[in-house]
Amino acid sequence: MTIQLSGGAERAILDAVALATASGRALAEPIHLLPSLAGQAAALLRSIGADPEALRAAALRRVEALPPGPGGAAGRDARLARSGVLVTTIAAQHARELGDPRIESAHLLIGLFEADNICRFLLGQEGADTRRLREGIARAQAATLVPGPAPAAAPVPAPEPLPPHLTDLAEGAGPAFGRDEELRRLISVLNRRDRANPLLVGEAGIGKRAMLNALATLVAPARMAALDPKVLGGTGPAARERLDELPGLLRGGILVLDNLSSADADGPAAVALAALLEHGGFRVVATMTPGSHTAWLRRHPDLMRRFRLLQVSDLSADSVLAVLRAMRPRYEEHHRLEIGDDALVAAAALSARHLPGAQPEKALDLLDEAAAQLRMDTTMLPAAAERPHAPDAYLDLLTDAVAGNAAHLATLHDALQRHRARPPATTELTAGDVAGVLVDLAGLPAPAGPVPVREENLWPGDPRQLGRYRIVRRLGEGGQGVVYLGEAPAGGLVAIKMLHAEVTRNPAAHERFEREVAAAQRVASFCTAQVLESGVEGRRPYVVSEFVDGPSLRESIEEGGTRAGAALDRLAIGTITALAAIAEAGIVHRDFKPDNVLLAPDGLRVIDFGIARALDTSASVTGQIIGTPAYMAPEQFRGGNVGPAADVFAWACTLVYAAIGRPPHGSGPIPEIMYNKVNGVQDLGDFHRLASPALAALVEAALRLDPAGRPSPRRILLSLLGRPDQGAAGLLAEGAAVATRRLDE
Repeated sequence: MTIQLSGGAERAILDAVALATASGRALAEPIHLLPSLAGQAAALLRSIGADPEALRAAALRRVEALPPGPGGAAGRDARLARSGVLVTTIAAQHARELGDPRIESAHLLIGLFEADNICRFLLGQEGADTRRLREGIARAQAATLVPGPAPAAAPVPAPEPLPPHLTDLAEGAGPAFGRDEELRRLISVLNRRDRANPLLVGEAGIGKRAMLNALATLVAPARMAALDPKVLGGTGPAARERLDELPGLLRGGILVLDNLSSADADGPAAVALAALLEHGGFRVVATMTPGSHTAWLRRHPDLMRRFRLLQVSDLSADSVLAVLRAMRPRYEEHHRLEIGDDALVAAAALSARHLPGAQPEKALDLLDEAAAQLRMDTTMLPAAAERPHAPDAYLDLLTDAVAGNAAHLATLHDALQRHRARPPATTELTAGDVAGVLVDLAGLPAPAGPVPVREENLWPGDPRQLGRYRIVRRLGEGGQGVVYLGEAPAGGLVAIKMLHAEVTRNPAAHERFEREVAAAQRVASFCTAQVLESGVEGRRPYVVSEFVDGPSLRESIEEGGTRAGAALDRLAIGTITALAAIAEAGIVHRDFKPDNVLLAPDGLRVIDFGIARALDTSASVTGQIIGTPAYMAPEQFRGGNVGPAADVFAWACTLVYAAIGRPPHGSGPIPEIMYNKVNGVQDLGDFHRLASPALAALVEAALRLDPAGRPSPRRILLSLLGRPDQGAAGLLAEGAAVATRRLDE
């Protein structure tokens, strides 16, 4: 179904066309839309803490600063650019999801944020993003549930007090963590013309009541009251009177039938429910378990079709943890003890893995039981007695439950190290306490004894063996994975990068990973760390490469200062030699940066080539970025083809950083970096003074926006070595030799 533009949205587009025409441009870009939308959606922007006047002024300054573009024909208006059409397409999608029949100005703001880098940056400066804009729209939608305002002169009458059989949900209102999307859908249904009665279906304890409490805050001042569904099955004059008075009490409000499952589907409850739905003076929101919904649907299919079904599923692990953190003060006050973050992580992860039921209820039950058990133990046991559940005793159980979640592993690791250094107080609930109670509740075998204290430099969940290599210690962790120092059976040291991504679930991804690693093994070992082999542990792949004992270029710059003159030339030659070797093997690095240049005593090495491609670089910038924005090429943001020219661009950014201590396009928010890169806004500082003339010219050429206009790695290396273009024999070896030459030679 086609969705139409509202009058305000049409006016914003006409304003954008007029602004572009007045500027002498043939195309109206997304930035031309923003000044008008900032004015039209001022109330929405203010509701999320943004300043619409400041946003409009900043947008107009950007319009004035636009580089020259194609001019329009004399006497002809500009037309909307293709990027502007993309904005309206995205806006239409959000309008449908939010239940709006037309594209409003507010939806266009979301389209600007998601489709245009400049607008994303400007909106982001005011704290506006997709989530906050949608929340503001949802609040505005909820407000429309209240009938039109009374005349200004008439006093607003106080609402009638609710009778005992009704509960005012506003009194228990609060947030519903992790349920933002479900709440948007819920409000969207309430704003429908037909079938505007949502039915929340989910297992007991999954959080349906929390969603209703959160809804009460969003629809205020509309009255939202809960009726015990058993009242629907009542007979006699008193029961009928209770139902008859509902329209007067809830005019324009919401009646909640929480746990409609408790009403008898075969009794008079169905007739009473049909009468409530037929009235139309208020909305009805009901909740059910899946089993009861099936029973009611079988007995009363026509009645159930009056509702709009909304499935409520289990919360994610992070959302469950957010609920536990919000509830922690209540449990601490009740049990008179402190609850550590590691205990919350353990409750969320272990309950999800080992206990039947719905989240977050089972996580809260486990936390409550563990706290009660600790309080009882510390009260009844002698003061000198050991804690029943030592923090080390359940490491395997805990790390298995949080495997793959780096943040949760870090929380457990930090707590474990702290508890080893200083045993926890008897009034602090730890992960060990929660795990001990879980073992009893779930009937799991108890550990034979405390797990021996492991190496201080390995975290819980870190492997102790990968393939034929013994893991010695952690070397570091980045966005792609964790790097370990490994020891071969013969005693040699290697670097092993275990990736966060799981490739075995997707055969195509697994095949791509193996293909890219095989290509990386063919790279000549000139200024590169040789890739030795790869494997998969569980579902996570790892890559074994030569161990380079030395700091990264970033660490060297931060500790020892920047480079200039001959030292900068040698750095340029060594790094471009590595990129030329990588390009000759048919690989694009895609994540070349100062952190991936290691400085060993015998010369520099470039690492991590081929990894980004193995992980698939199709992820968008708004999702997961495979690459480091400050060193990525413009085409990586635009989503175009990425070839060796992208590595050349990253090489130039790295050299600028090495010379002046910062990348040329800034290192601030991602939208700002994106804008600078795709628009050629760069600051080289004193680079031309610090670098040799030849290197300065090559870096300037390597930073061109058009990939086709950048020199190749081989061409750059030839120029730096002063060699004519006469074959490549010995070129990489010469580059490596020059790069490692000492200053005094």
